Amino acid sequence: MLEGVGVSAYLGIAASIMDGDYLTDAGSIPTVESRHSSYTRPAQKQVPFPQPFDNPLTLKDVYTLAAIFNVSCPLTNAAIPVKAFPSLILNTDGPIASGDNIQLLTPSYRLEGIDGEAKMYAAFITVFGPIFADVVPCEADYEVVVPEGINGQSYAVLTGCTGEITDDTVGAGPAIVEITNPYLSTV
Repeated sequence: MLEGVGVSAYLGIAASIMDGDYLTDAGSIPTVESRHSSYTRPAQKQVPFPQPFDNPLTLKDVYTLAAIFNVSCPLTNAAIPVKAFPSLILNTDGPIASGDNIQLLTPSYRLEGIDGEAKMYAAFITVFGPIFADVVPCEADYEVVVPEGINGQSYAVLTGCTGEITDDTVGAGPAIVEITNPYLSTV
């Protein structure tokens, strides 16, 4: 799981590298992370390389996923320049495929639209842009039908819009969602 987040973190930051002297060096890092990920996935009973493209994450997305591992920092450290989004947790066990209902949980808080009635969406982050699905609020969580076009280690955020996903439009997340769709076979 963390290897996949590493791949997504490097992919997300790649567009920010303006200096050509660093681009090749920086570009080699996600290829190694990707090999690490494809090596560890079978041990978790997951396909080594479930899709042709990996999904990029922003700095704030990555920090949100990594923040659960931060216990403390020395007081002499500079303040971390980013704040985590409210957490979002996948609350569904077992294999997940497109068309399945999943539950996303926001622990210890309730996320609602601005007027209490506005629609909410789950945005599944992909390299080509988000794929949106309607969210149905339930008693303790939110239900979402996994849309087509997503496979492997994916990330979902809750939002009130169906346009561009930015730090300003994310209400909670990302949650890591492992989606395993069957491969089309030509054998």
